[in-house]
Amino acid sequence: MKKKIYAVCALVLIAAMFFSFAACDAGTTDTEQTTVAAMSEMPVGKEAMVNYYNSVINAVKVKKPAVKKFQSTENVSNIICGTEDGERNTLLEKAVPTLKKFVFAGTKKAFEESRNAETKYGEDLTALFPVSGESWSSTLTAADVESAEIEASEDNSRRTLTLVIKEPSVDVVKKAFNLGSEADRDAAVKEFRDKLKGYISFTDIESLTYTECRIICVINTEDNTVASVEYIRTEKITTTITGDGTLAGIGTLPCSFEYTYGEKYEMNWTDPSTTTTAEAD
Repeated sequence: MKKKIYAVCALVLIAAMFFSFAACDAGTTDTEQTTVAAMSEMPVGKEAMVNYYNSVINAVKVKKPAVKKFQSTENVSNIICGTEDGERNTLLEKAVPTLKKFVFAGTKKAFEESRNAETKYGEDLTALFPVSGESWSSTLTAADVESAEIEASEDNSRRTLTLVIKEPSVDVVKKAFNLGSEADRDAAVKEFRDKLKGYISFTDIESLTYTECRIICVINTEDNTVASVEYIRTEKITTTITGDGTLAGIGTLPCSFEYTYGEKYEMNWTDPSTTTTAEAD
C-alpha cells in the first residue's frame, strides 16, 4: 500500500513539475518581444549623429510623405521689467503671464492657418517643411551642435535623436529651422499691439537673440524614414513698455523675457496609390 501511495505522490509531483515548466514556457512565449531589424547601425558620436539626421531629414522633401504640422508648445518665461536705475517692477512681472494668456488667446486664431497645416502624400513640401523655400531641410554640421543624443525604443522600431544647437545665432539656426519672414513678424507685433491697446504700449523689438534651439527627431529604423520631428526654439526679446489707462502708473521701463515656441511635423509614408480596392473597402 505504501508503495502505491509513494507512486501516486511521485506522479503528482512529476505532473506538478511538468505543468510548472509548461507554464514557464508559455509565459516566456507570451512575453517574448521581437525586435525590428534596423536599416542602418546606430550612429555613435556627435558627427555621425548629425550626418544621420541630415540624411533622413533631407529625404523628406525628396520622397514627399503626407505631413501634418501643428504647434507643440508656446510659453513666456524669465520676465524682467525694470527701470534704468535697476529697480524691478515685480508687480508688472507677475502680471505678464496673465497678459500673455490674454494676448495668445487673441492671436492663436489669427495665426492658426500658418501654425497648423497638412499636406497629402506626394505634394510639394518646399514651402511648408523646414527650411521653407529650400530643397533641403538641414545643412547642420557637428560644429553647429552643442550636444547630440540618440536612443532606441525597446523593440528597436524607432530611434529618437535630439540635437541642441551650439550658440544659436541666426546664421546657424536658419540651417535647420523656419524662422519666419519679416512680414510674419510684423503681423505678430501688430496683433500684440492691438490686443494690448489701452493697457500697455511697447516699442519695436529692440533685440532678439536665440538662447536655446533643439530638434527632436523620431526615426523609423526599418527604412530610416522620419516619423516625426519637433523644432523648439527659445528667443530672448527686449523692448520698452509704457503703461496706458489704468496701468499708466507703471510709467516707461525696459522689459525682457524669453519666448519659447515649438512646432511639430508628423509624417505618414503610406502611398495611397498602393492601397488595394479590398483594403480601401
